Amino acid sequence: MENINLNIYGTRGSVPCGSAEFMEFGGDTSSYALRIGNTLRLLDAGSGITRASRELTSDIHRAYLNFSHGHPDHLNPGCAGSMYFNNLEQGIFVTGNAGAKRSLEKFFDGKDFWPVPLSQLGGLNKTFLELGGGETIDYPDCEMKTLANYHPPLGLGGSIAYRFNIPTANGTVSVAYTTDMEFDFMPVNVPNPNAEELKRKYVNFIMGADVLLADTQFTKEEYDAERPIVRGFGHPNLEQVIDLANEAGVGLLLGTHHSPNHPDAMMRTIEKHGKDYAQGEGFRGDFTFARDGMSIPLGNTPQNGVEERLAA
Repeated sequence: MENINLNIYGTRGSVPCGSAEFMEFGGDTSSYALRIGNTLRLLDAGSGITRASRELTSDIHRAYLNFSHGHPDHLNPGCAGSMYFNNLEQGIFVTGNAGAKRSLEKFFDGKDFWPVPLSQLGGLNKTFLELGGGETIDYPDCEMKTLANYHPPLGLGGSIAYRFNIPTANGTVSVAYTTDMEFDFMPVNVPNPNAEELKRKYVNFIMGADVLLADTQFTKEEYDAERPIVRGFGHPNLEQVIDLANEAGVGLLLGTHHSPNHPDAMMRTIEKHGKDYAQGEGFRGDFTFARDGMSIPLGNTPQNGVEERLAA
């Protein structure tokens, strides 16, 4: 039975878009659920987290909430009931960079931002694993690697990319989640002197990934000509990500963090352009835009594998 699945609940970047013209590709902000046997990994907690956290069913034995960073479109868990209580004895383990930790503490201040303080969130484990990028951590369900992305205002380490190398009966399945990363520019259209190094480290990080969820908020035309003001906002362009994913030999590229300026009709046009570009550049994998509600089966865990490691 297939029991590794990636489910998509929030694909939009910057702000939620709730009107009808955003429904095909999704209006909720960043939220994904990677299920590995009886372990659940929630990737970011944008407005889609309420639906994503419904995967915390009684058969889930361990859960993690892995924040990329602390901006509001990635950290908006106030109304997700699972943050307050769930069936997990130790609660949900939380990871992220220093900015995500500060944002979580500010959001749940019990005063101005949210009426419930962080101390009363019984559904979260009270420890916070602070990441700087570059970590390799062995968990019962997988090996987790991280990468420091460039994202303002914190710069390098402003967001954290995750890669999960999951052992299966037929080898290792790798899922990478990289969002809110930029390579070529810093704020106010200033060229980043470390651009080539950032790209090299990124390619090495995603090398051979079976699935790559990656930020593709802007097109190259927007980035270079139509709206050059977005240079330095902390997001790459679609064509650049396709090129980097191709260099890394990625199997499936799922573009996400969709712009709130791109309703469904425009998204379909941009997706076709992306497919044509990928084909023209000899992209060896598959490319499509992530859609809210998409579910991607990724294979089987070994018999007794995850449970055996949990018991160890």
